[in-house]
Amino acid sequence: MKVKSDVLYKSFFISLIAFAIIAAIILGGLYFDRIAVDPTQRSSNILVGLTDGNDIISLTFIHCDPQNNSLSFLPVPDNTMLQDGRILQEFYSIARPSELIRSLENLTGAVVNRYIFFTVDAMAELVDSLGKFEYLIRYPFVYNGNENSGNANMNGELAKAMFTYKSYDRSKVSMSHMAEAFIQSFLSKHGNASNINKMADSIVKSASKYRVNTDLTDEEIYAYCSLFSSFSQFAKHSVALEGETKTGSSNQYFVPDYTKNKNIFK
Repeated sequence: MKVKSDVLYKSFFISLIAFAIIAAIILGGLYFDRIAVDPTQRSSNILVGLTDGNDIISLTFIHCDPQNNSLSFLPVPDNTMLQDGRILQEFYSIARPSELIRSLENLTGAVVNRYIFFTVDAMAELVDSLGKFEYLIRYPFVYNGNENSGNANMNGELAKAMFTYKSYDRSKVSMSHMAEAFIQSFLSKHGNASNINKMADSIVKSASKYRVNTDLTDEEIYAYCSLFSSFSQFAKHSVALEGETKTGSSNQYFVPDYTKNKNIFK
């Protein structure tokens, strides 16, 4: 009886060790996927936000795939309503962005490897440091008494005015699509080999000056700028969450279909 008991004990102990090793390998792999970011060598997802104070203006989720020379852009719909009825964008906090990030990962089925939330002032300074670029203003806005629409030579002051304009009809205007187009136009102009260091230097400088909320290291900023320096050679895709847009009297709400958004980039 004692022999059988010893055998059972040893079998249980060996099984427990084997389970612990397998669990460690799985968790270690997940941890590695989350912390190891070299966007020039392996695919990664970066969340780019634009903020005004503690409020989110826009969210753009970007999947970078250097092996297939492709970039996929997901403009996260404004006022995305989650399953519990709360609004995704309202989760944002400068001190604690993790709740928003976890909710976005749950919604899209894609890991947020890195995030950066530019303030409107940091964005404006970044634009001015690299120079004007052509941008199509799809949603007219008034600044300094003038209506701005159509093709424009975008500078930092005008960009800040566009994103902080308070009189948009939010039942018709999509800040997320505005931001996606802005990022692509910016990179079309400045995403080239001659601007790698200047772009990275400007982001690092503005991140420090304006306390930009990010988990990117300086080295990773340079790596992403190196990746985006080949912007013209990459295939660009726009992807969208599936769901239903509901229009209120002065706003739009997006109700996602969770069953159809796993994994949004695959």
